Amino acid sequence: MLAACSPQEKSPPAPRPPLRSGESAAAGAATGKLLAARSIRVQDGDSFIARLDDGRRLTIRLSGIDAPERTQPFASVSRRNLVRLIDGRALQVGIAKYDPYGRAVAQVFAAGANGPVDAGLAQLQEGMAWFYRRYRSDLPAAAREPYAAAEEVARKTGRGLWGVPEARPPWEFRQRSRDTQRPRESPAQ
Repeated sequence: MLAACSPQEKSPPAPRPPLRSGESAAAGAATGKLLAARSIRVQDGDSFIARLDDGRRLTIRLSGIDAPERTQPFASVSRRNLVRLIDGRALQVGIAKYDPYGRAVAQVFAAGANGPVDAGLAQLQEGMAWFYRRYRSDLPAAAREPYAAAEEVARKTGRGLWGVPEARPPWEFRQRSRDTQRPRESPAQ
C-alpha cells in the first residue's frame, strides 16, 4: 500500500528548505521550499541520485528511515521497492540538512495517481526500512508519529523485512562491521 495524502489533506507536510553544510535544520523551517527533481539512480532502500530541474545532480538520503545495507538480508528487495516508488516520477524534495557524506537528507514526495506519495513513509509501510528514531528531528514534526506508527504496523504484521528472522537494524550492522574491522591489540606479555 502506498502512502498518499488523505482526501482531507491538501498537500504533504511542508519539508524544510535546503541548507548549506553545517547549518541546522531549524534554520529555515519556516519557508518549506520544495525542489523539483527526478531520480537518476537508486543506490539502496534509502538513498538515490537525483537531477534537479535546474540540471544539478544531488545525492539524497531519505530522512527518517534506515534501510538495510547492501550486504544485509532484504537490501535488494528494499532497493527495488524504492525504485518502484520513485523511478520515472516527478519528485518534490524537501531538504532538512546535509550529512557528513555530503548527501542531502530530505523528505521526498513522488507523484502518484492519488496525490503525492511520501517515499520514506511508503518504505516503512511496506516493511522495507526501520524508522530512524535517532534522527527523527530531521523530519517535520507532523511526520514523526506517522513514521513511527508505520514501522510498528509493518513489524506487527510481519511485512517485508519484519518477516525475515535475521533482520538486524542497519545501525547495529554498521557498528558490528566497524568493530570487526578494527585491528585487535595483542595481549601484553
